[in-house]
Amino acid sequence: MVRHAHDDPRVEIASRDTRLAITAFPAGLALAFLLLHIPYLPSSLEDLDSVNFALGIRDYDVARHQPHPPGYPLFVALAKTVHLVVPSEATALALVSVIAGALGILALGLLFRHLEGERAPGIWWIAAMVVTMTAPLYWFTAARPLSDSAGLAAALTVQALTLRARSNREFATAAGGAAFKVNCVQCHGSGAQGSPGFPNLNDDDWLWGGTILDLHKTISNGVRSDHKETRTSQMPRYGLDKLMDDGQINDAAEFVLSLSGKSSDLTAVARGEKVFAEQCASCHGPQGKGQQEQGAPNLTDEIWLYGGTKPAIVESIRTGRGGMMPAWAGRLDPITIKALTVYVHSLGGGV
Repeated sequence: MVRHAHDDPRVEIASRDTRLAITAFPAGLALAFLLLHIPYLPSSLEDLDSVNFALGIRDYDVARHQPHPPGYPLFVALAKTVHLVVPSEATALALVSVIAGALGILALGLLFRHLEGERAPGIWWIAAMVVTMTAPLYWFTAARPLSDSAGLAAALTVQALTLRARSNREFATAAGGAAFKVNCVQCHGSGAQGSPGFPNLNDDDWLWGGTILDLHKTISNGVRSDHKETRTSQMPRYGLDKLMDDGQINDAAEFVLSLSGKSSDLTAVARGEKVFAEQCASCHGPQGKGQQEQGAPNLTDEIWLYGGTKPAIVESIRTGRGGMMPAWAGRLDPITIKALTVYVHSLGGGV
């Protein structure tokens, strides 16, 4: 009986060991980098930029250059978190920078490994990692109380993910995911899960449609933004503008709850149905199914932007709510906007 190489368990074990080494070696270098920097974190600020970052930890205000534009919100937010346990602003900033430098080494490993290609693992990608991480510019910049190291780590990650992509769509998704982490997580969350007032992008429930073209228009033009073609819809402020009294608002809320089987006050539901038909059906539809051409949400699916409890619904009717998303056209280049569109579509887009 002839045994082929791919049938030999020793080959499988060797392959598994090789993959483990490819993963473990960059991690070991990153850990060594971190441990060699931690004892030497600065306790003082070195220049005007670092002073501005420190002021940003105390009182974040980009208009006052605390820090300077574009404001580096993620970097400052991380430094603020570290500052809760590290008294010195300089040390907190430098610690975030050093951790970013260590993570950048992992990205270097992925980047150089993919540059080497699919041939048998050699030493060149390892040598390239060591040379890069020990270069004075990389080594010493990581310990500065500035965002440079974090920015470089993010750029290396984008490059590594770009090379890892195996198709145009994977390329766009990887690039869009990196852009999402820089520009969108502040509102939509790191997992795009959203929060009250900021939609969940994973649930395939869209106010203005979830196709590639719909999402591209929403991302480009924004929602209630300053763009001339922004998505816009404004629910009347029925309570604040005295368009409905408190009783009518209560009844309308009960009817809305009944659409998803959550109301037990049948008398209020009956009254609310009349109020809904007169005040709400023109946008939300007679059955409350919503209309994407108007940006009016479906009220029957138990997916709520501001919450589906009765107090939350009453407040929505009373105030009209009305959140805002900036228009990214002009802020991001067209290619990045397209990549973001593909990424968001991959999370929970429609057809």
